[in-house]
Amino acid sequence: DKPEAAGTWIYGRNSPNYYGTCRLHGVNPEAWLTDVLNRLPDTKTEDLHLLLPGAWLPTGQH
Repeated sequence: DKPEAAGTWIYGRNSPNYYGTCRLHGVNPEAWLTDVLNRLPDTKTEDLHLLLPGAWLPTGQH
């Protein structure tokens, strides 16, 4: 096993990423990332799923 091979899969152009996931759900990737990074420190573990692009609502809309 080569560690660099794992990195290629994880960060390669064919790997899933937040940008593509946001686009799939009709979410602006920059707005999502900015909002999530601001909310993450105060989010309870059981509510983390609400920050995923498919369930995310911008601050003030939930």
